Amino acid sequence: MNSIPHDFCHITAQQRTLLQNEAFQAAINGESLVNVLNILAQLVKLELGSDVRTAFYLAYPDGKRLHAIEGAGDMAPSYTAPLNGFPVSDDSFCSGYAIATGRTVHTPDVFKDPHWQPYLPMAIAHGFCAASSYPILTRQGKAIGSLALYFPHFHQATAQEESLAKAITQAAVIILSQDTQTLEHTRAQEALSKSEAEFRTITEAAPALVWVCSASGENIYFNQRWYDYTGQTYEQASGHGWMLTMHPDDAARILPYWQRCQQTGESYEGEVRYERYDGVYRWHIFRALPRRNSAGQIEAWYGLSIDTDDAKQAQEGLLKADRRKDEFLAMLAHELRNPMSTIRSGLHILDLTITEDMNRSTLEMMRRQTEHLVRMVDDLLDVSRIDRGKIDLKTGRVNLVEIVGQAAESVHSVYQQQGKRLHIDLPQAAIYLEGDATRLTQVVTNLLTNGARYTGERGQVWVSVRYHNNEAILQVRDNGIGLATDQLSAIFELFVQVDNSLARSKGGLGLGLTLVKRLVEMHGGRVEAQSEGIGKGSSFTVHLPMLGVTGMQLVKPALQIAESAIAKRILVIDDNADAGLMMAMLLNIKGYEAHTRTSGRAGIEAAQEVQPAAILLDIGMPGLDGYATCGLIRQQAWGQAVVVIAVTGYGQDGDRQRTKEAGFDGHLVKPVDLESMTSLLTGLLDKRYKSLEQH
Repeated sequence: MNSIPHDFCHITAQQRTLLQNEAFQAAINGESLVNVLNILAQLVKLELGSDVRTAFYLAYPDGKRLHAIEGAGDMAPSYTAPLNGFPVSDDSFCSGYAIATGRTVHTPDVFKDPHWQPYLPMAIAHGFCAASSYPILTRQGKAIGSLALYFPHFHQATAQEESLAKAITQAAVIILSQDTQTLEHTRAQEALSKSEAEFRTITEAAPALVWVCSASGENIYFNQRWYDYTGQTYEQASGHGWMLTMHPDDAARILPYWQRCQQTGESYEGEVRYERYDGVYRWHIFRALPRRNSAGQIEAWYGLSIDTDDAKQAQEGLLKADRRKDEFLAMLAHELRNPMSTIRSGLHILDLTITEDMNRSTLEMMRRQTEHLVRMVDDLLDVSRIDRGKIDLKTGRVNLVEIVGQAAESVHSVYQQQGKRLHIDLPQAAIYLEGDATRLTQVVTNLLTNGARYTGERGQVWVSVRYHNNEAILQVRDNGIGLATDQLSAIFELFVQVDNSLARSKGGLGLGLTLVKRLVEMHGGRVEAQSEGIGKGSSFTVHLPMLGVTGMQLVKPALQIAESAIAKRILVIDDNADAGLMMAMLLNIKGYEAHTRTSGRAGIEAAQEVQPAAILLDIGMPGLDGYATCGLIRQQAWGQAVVVIAVTGYGQDGDRQRTKEAGFDGHLVKPVDLESMTSLLTGLLDKRYKSLEQH
């Protein structure tokens, strides 16, 4: 199909000669090579039509490559510039083949020519479907360049075109031969081509996304790694299309910065997410510098982007771990103060030489708290040893039913002191495992202790053992604070606790469940957490490979543990029963009438009954914490005059300021010193009584 409009086909031979002479005269007058060749290019417009485009190419001195004469003809530089360095040989095509062989090359349909397949995106982008290349031959028959014509439609060459091309190439060879700038231009182009080749080699080898865009951000060049990484085609990345790979949030964030860099010319750098070929957004750092023309205007931006997603994830992981470490250390200091406070108070009592019976009671409390401290340290050490592969299981044939019964018996006192109930459902038959009895006991004990810790004042915990499909199944269920969906797996991670509130003082070090999971896995089993949500309790189910079942009888009655309540005068409210009792004993020794309660609500009820002169109130209690309890006390008529002293493991200036603002009269830091406590009590009570006398 011939695409040439007939209106453009009526130029005479005389008119053609006049344009040739005009080009010759321009060359003689010293006009630039580009201007001279553009005069010849006008012949194409006049004879073939305005929609046919032209380009001129020259061979390098080595005859192996070609380059475009920039600005000669009207084919866009975005098409001709990438062809700089195009091979000149018998195996090439278009202008490369025309220069190598001295023969004209016609391509009526670029879509059907296999040589054109890699360049079809460029052809489509520049709107042509057919092309012809005519060699520019010297008198000796050597081709020094070529004239290329590009047609917008499928096209078969005509005799008229052949004649026109011959006239143009004959004039061009004379002009090129006489042009004194040609050699310099050729050498400059050769150097440019070499530089471009080196640039492409470097950018294609770089482990980064390398890109060049115009001053306004349009795609000029992107290395192959960009297309491989994003999955974009040449057409998709053209213009501003490459920006579509940027995460929408990042694009909106960075647009004002990009506009400022365009105005100021400062380096453009930052961090964004690009969409990978598989739809995953990954973080990249990028930096681009502007290239300016002789007038100082920005012509293009040269930049690269490096995938830093893995490093960023690792950095965030380290920061998260560091935060957990800091939280752990703060928590450790606070946790250690509770048993230390009890031990210190016990030593005060022994020092004051109380009766034999009271000494035994004191020593028993000290023993329990010391064991609690030892357990926390042991848990920490066990987790560390497991992580380093330093724990070896001493395995043998063990009865899981017996292990659970013994563990329940060992925590009996914990439930009794806290007024909670533990229900035990064990089969009469023995269930045998291959395991380490000590470590399995540790697993059960940690789960039962966890249940007591995260249930309220009337908390209940159910423990059961059964077997199914050659698995022993241990389940510990409670009616406590429950777990959110995102906590079901995180709860087993190191130093993670379910509650970040003030009740955290009940949460230990966040090691128990981590230790449970790792010990169970060392036995070839697995542990799972289930919960219907916050406030709806939780259950932990352990699956262990089973050896067998026998008919051994194991009778273990369910434990029913009831809480106790005692009235008081100076009221000590502390969810740690041992700590509260020890403080009350010290106050009694000093002549006070001291009473204890283990929760905020129970304390308020007791205060209404006995009307204490002063209340020593623990801050970090579950449920109703010390701040809330103090607020409710101050709302009561009897609570206006009572002295309320905060007892806490936190003693920074900010902590003291907070208790003061919450309505507390004083602030004691655990472990509490006896003399400091009595001195503060005496001073505050004297001050309060004097105030009452004045009114």
